[in-house]
Amino acid sequence: MIKEEIIRYIKENNLRPFEQVSLKLSKPGYLATKDAKAIFDKVIARITKEFVFPNTKYILNLFIDNNLEKINQRRAFFREYVKKDNSFLKDIVLRDLKIKINSIVVTEVEDIYFKARKLGLNVMIITSMRDIEDLKDYDLVKVIECERSALALEQLPNAILIDNLDEAMLEQNYELFIKWKEGIAILNKELDNFNIDFTKIKEYKFNTGLEIGYEALVLILEEVNKKIQDRIKKLSITGENLVASLQGALPDEIKTIIDEELNKTKLPKDLFDIKIPVEINQRYLESYEKEKRFEKFFNFYNHLLSNKAFFIMLPKVIKEAQELMLYYDFIYGLSKLNNFDEVNIGKHILFENARNLLLHNPELISFQLGGEYKASILTGANSGGKTTLIEHILQGFILGYMGINSIGIKSLPIVNKIYYFAKNKGSQNKGAFETLLNNLARINPKTANLILADEIEALTEPGVAAKIIKSTIEYFSERSFIIIATHLGQELEKEMPRLSRIDGIEAKGLDEHLNLIVSHNPVLGRLARSTPELIIEKLAKAEGKEYYKFLFENL
Repeated sequence: MIKEEIIRYIKENNLRPFEQVSLKLSKPGYLATKDAKAIFDKVIARITKEFVFPNTKYILNLFIDNNLEKINQRRAFFREYVKKDNSFLKDIVLRDLKIKINSIVVTEVEDIYFKARKLGLNVMIITSMRDIEDLKDYDLVKVIECERSALALEQLPNAILIDNLDEAMLEQNYELFIKWKEGIAILNKELDNFNIDFTKIKEYKFNTGLEIGYEALVLILEEVNKKIQDRIKKLSITGENLVASLQGALPDEIKTIIDEELNKTKLPKDLFDIKIPVEINQRYLESYEKEKRFEKFFNFYNHLLSNKAFFIMLPKVIKEAQELMLYYDFIYGLSKLNNFDEVNIGKHILFENARNLLLHNPELISFQLGGEYKASILTGANSGGKTTLIEHILQGFILGYMGINSIGIKSLPIVNKIYYFAKNKGSQNKGAFETLLNNLARINPKTANLILADEIEALTEPGVAAKIIKSTIEYFSERSFIIIATHLGQELEKEMPRLSRIDGIEAKGLDEHLNLIVSHNPVLGRLARSTPELIIEKLAKAEGKEYYKFLFENL
């Protein structure tokens, strides 16, 4: 079902592996703030790294809702593909081939004429014998439905009869065959149930016969005349033969030499005027080259017609192959991110040794929320990882709703909306504070939501901020999950909001450079120390000054 949906989306949007499209990636409707959507963009950028083709990412538009039935279908679907590798798609390189045939389709039927125009073919409708005269300079004239002028057209050496417009497209389809031949062989090898036999059709080797360019012919003739001249110098010519040659009749000995040297070129003797020196017969050369050109393309097209069933169906085959390339790029690419442990879509948030896909060599994180506690007041030192944890949880929801079981995500609830209010990087101002309150006021407390907030106390005075955080948690925590990162843990711990728990990302201390030694795993139910406390402790212990000791004891 999902496979058919993906293929249908590829068809409807005309997605191709090697062509640009003007599509956009939609944002999930359950992400209710620009900060949440910014994390979605980061997740998509990470996922896209697993795809070979740029257009593959647009298939993700099918996977951005939070419908429970669809999420379960996706998870079941992706479980079928255990760590598949899509790198073979990088080996598919298209060959660039252009058959240069100056061809034309001719017909006496208007309907065929207009259909050929629509297909982009060079086409002419025959209305008089004068039209036929104009066809003599084409490499190939494809004749279809020409009863009145059939006899005249049969006299053209460059005319070939075809039955329909599909046959008029054969050289374009041959180009497609050459372009995709090696790529199709790779797909045959790598994909189950994909078997398009190209081996029965051989590449056409153009029989150029004795066709030769004018410049090459001149060079050959210069060499021939030199050899003839060298051999004539060695002859003893009688007086009688000398007189005959002066009158334009070449002696037999000279004729023999010319014949022998011209035979070595394997070119028709009619191409040359037999004299001293030998010259090119311009009139014959023109007709000869045209004849050979007609012969070359006539034979080529007969080869295509003898395999017309294959070449006519080829565009459809290639189109389906491209659709499958995008499909397998998508599911094989995602399989590299998918963990095949069972994920429970239930009533709790549960991460056990979860891996953050946006970090290189990340520490595995465990966290849970639900049941007795619906809100986490997340405390910890600056740069300890509070923001990273919040965004990791949001990442887990985005991936989980797509159907991707990212490593360590054990349980996720279905929420109506996700609100993320990132840390304010500017100064306190009334406008920013009012904007935050307006955004919070729009949240429906009667529906299940996920509310993530990072140091919202930065927007107002700390004393008031603690009360706002407490009241916000109590207002929403009955139905929603709430995680708020804050430095106001001590103030909030004195009078904890209902259904809430204080968690701490603990710094174990400071190294000799005063850098934090941090375990990024939150300790559930414990208030974490802040950076100033750790620095004062370090100074008090290291330097022993009375001021530092006094501060440390009071803290």
